[in-house]
Amino acid sequence: VQGYVLALGDCELMLARLAALPLAERRKVPGLHPDRAPTIVAGVVILIEVLRAFGLTEVEVSEHDILWGVALSRAAEAGA
Repeated sequence: VQGYVLALGDCELMLARLAALPLAERRKVPGLHPDRAPTIVAGVVILIEVLRAFGLTEVEVSEHDILWGVALSRAAEAGA
């Protein structure tokens, strides 16, 4: 998954497919942790709207969280 480029159009297709599934079926989607099933539709909507708001057509997937990005930014600011 790390580094995968996810296009806006793919996000829109994913949204349509996931939103059409009942929660019980979303819990069975391969690659989707069952605990994320209740919130994944809202998360994809947010992702799509952020991409649109910034005029982006794709996003690169990262397995790291926001703290990783903060640490890299701080290291760059410190000249590391």
